[in-house]
Amino acid sequence: MKRAAFFFGSGISRASGKPCVQQITKSALLGQWHQGSCGRFFPGPHDNPHSIRRNEDLVTPAVQEFLATLEGLAREYITALSRASTPRNVHYEDLFSLAEQAWRSDADHVPNLAVVEFIRRLHDETLLQHSAFEDGTSGCTGFVGLAETASNFLHWVVHHQLCANGTP
Repeated sequence: MKRAAFFFGSGISRASGKPCVQQITKSALLGQWHQGSCGRFFPGPHDNPHSIRRNEDLVTPAVQEFLATLEGLAREYITALSRASTPRNVHYEDLFSLAEQAWRSDADHVPNLAVVEFIRRLHDETLLQHSAFEDGTSGCTGFVGLAETASNFLHWVVHHQLCANGTP
């Protein structure tokens, strides 16, 4: 019996009406999201008018600001390393990978030496965002908490974007 494996890019789902990588990335960076009391992120404004967090969700704006800084740094590196005349755009998968490496490199016992300088730069450029960060999804505070919460945020953005209209 012969077997075949097919690898497709995210564009394969375009005909299904699901958002593409660029749309998901734009939604993560610029869309309106809120953190629910369960720690998950949801699209749109908070829907519970009696929730204390309705007008006090400080986590989501901090995460989106962190991701915007991360996107700028990633764009700079992609442009510098690109072999093409027009560098590719940064997308949510880049942001997720970098945010995850940021919190893991600080939380792991053995640091990833390949990313030390990038993480130092990200740490310095997001100092105002993470210095007072306390209410993340993992219980961690500061830089690690913000980077890990950004990873969780991207997970929920992708989930909600791909499950829109009731069909995953």
